[in-house]
Parts: sequence; structure tokens; C-alpha cells
Amino acid sequence: MSEQEIFAVLDQKTLLNLQNSMKEMPDRYALVLEFFLDGLSEGLASIEEGFKAQEAEPILRHAHSLKSQSAIVGALKLSHLFKCLEQKGRANVLMGSAELIEQIHIELQRVRPAVVAEIKKSQSCGVNQ
Repeated sequence: MSEQEIFAVLDQKTLLNLQNSMKEMPDRYALVLEFFLDGLSEGLASIEEGFKAQEAEPILRHAHSLKSQSAIVGALKLSHLFKCLEQKGRANVLMGSAELIEQIHIELQRVRPAVVAEIKKSQSCGVNQ
């Protein structure tokens, strides 16, 4: 993935703020990004299980967590989608959740490679140099 494509998917100001907050521990930047990727699959699986069981609580809990994690790494569109899903869970209104979950999967096809590319970039040239 090119740097331009990463810019289109991940908010660069957010990533820069994250990098700057870790100036004393530059190796942690890649770890935060890897943690985000690791949590996505598990959290989304829990959301999907909650939807299949028509239980709002797991949707609310995991959507809230993934909303925040997505925002931290600059995946702002993904964060917004999780926020919408979180609101549905909070209101205990699951109608429309399937469409949101599908949109999340589509956005993940853009976010995952962008985050992986950002990890590789940070490891190859150093984050805060």
C-alpha cells in the first residue's frame, strides 16, 4: 500500500499525535497498531455473535471499545461506523445492524492493509526520527 493510500484511510494528524505521545518509547507505536489489529477480529466476532443472538449488550460493549481503538489509530471512518453500532446497542435497537456490520467489513478491507503498511513503515525507518 502506498503512502498516499495510507493517508486516504488513516488520519495522519491522529497518527502523528500518537507518535508524539510515544517519543520516549518509539517501539510502542508499532505495538499499539498491532494490538489494534489483534483486537479487531475478536471484537467484531463478538459483535456478530451478539447480533445473531439478538443481544444488544455485547454489541454495545465491543462496538464502544472498537470505536475508541479505531479513533486512536486514525481509522476515523471505521470509528464512526462503530459509534453508530454502539448507539444501536445502547438503544437496544438492532434493526439496521446487519448493514452497519457489512459496512464495517468493507471499511476493514481498507483499514487493515493501511495499518499493516504503517507498522512496516514505522519499523523500517523509525517512527520518531
